[in-house]
Amino acid sequence: MLEMNIKKSLSSFNLTVNFATDKKILGFLGASGSGKSMSLRCIAGLETPSSGEIILNNRILYNSTNNINLKCQKRNIGFLFQNYALMPNMNVLENIKLGVIRKKDKEQINTLTAEYIKRFNLEGLEKKYPWQLSGGQQQRVALARALIINPDILLLDEPFSALDHHLKLTMEKELTTLLKYYTGYVVFVTHDIAEAYRICDEIIVFDNGTALCNKDKKLLFSNPSTLTEAKITGCKNISSIKILDTNTIYAEDWGLKLKINSLKTENLPSYVGIRAHFIDVLKNTNKNLTNINSFTVENIMENPFDLTIYVKANNETKGLITFFLEKEDLFFNIGDIINLHFSENNLFVF
Repeated sequence: MLEMNIKKSLSSFNLTVNFATDKKILGFLGASGSGKSMSLRCIAGLETPSSGEIILNNRILYNSTNNINLKCQKRNIGFLFQNYALMPNMNVLENIKLGVIRKKDKEQINTLTAEYIKRFNLEGLEKKYPWQLSGGQQQRVALARALIINPDILLLDEPFSALDHHLKLTMEKELTTLLKYYTGYVVFVTHDIAEAYRICDEIIVFDNGTALCNKDKKLLFSNPSTLTEAKITGCKNISSIKILDTNTIYAEDWGLKLKINSLKTENLPSYVGIRAHFIDVLKNTNKNLTNINSFTVENIMENPFDLTIYVKANNETKGLITFFLEKEDLFFNIGDIINLHFSENNLFVF
């Protein structure tokens, strides 16, 4: 179990993090400067919170009340930095040995290093230096160095942020394969929601210094509970609302009256959202469906494999609706009026 309940005063905001999780891979997701990496550094002991506590597997790493603040070396934590932080004057073998050189005798170090060289597919590269390695090879060396100490937790600080799309996907695949050998916890920092979804089991969204509730990644997508969560998970259609009754809202930005699933009486929502993938375009009006409205097609943008359609309700509001359509399903042009269906099951309010 990883438990974190801290505050830290910074020049741009006051960082507040409060969560507990027993999931293997936890994602910290948020925009640059939202507090993700600072939270990671507090877990590692590279930064000291202003107050609170951090507990890992019932071992207190930090507690301001009892004046406990274990040094980095005492926390048994593996840290993979964004640039991997390999020693340029050391070869692969020496970089990996660096993790255990103070904790084992010479024979143990050699045996353990040979095991990790083999496990991370680095055989034949032992004498090469970081500048002689590909990005994927550097990552494997850095991971081997971080994991050879058998840490209780592995911290990954945006390890793919500087890579192009193709290399990023390749290295993601390598990372997830290598992590199968690791039984401890992982905290993965990223600003990329697709990356977080592919790698993590659970995700915490950071909103300008505040860590929101940790959520199962599927629940975060299907039912975001804040405007920040909805935006960062890629929802393109969000409108402020007026509540008309327990099953009906008025979407102010779209100028639409919509039926929704029953509202809870507590914590009444302020917004409605629907993902672009979940909007249905109708060739024929179906009287058995609710939430069918007519829209004017404002623009059609071609993507490599589909189309992005922008429409506006036939009223005076200015808010655009975005949805995706397969190229072979296009049957209208810019300026045409079409009917769209917003299923009650695909609308979420928050």
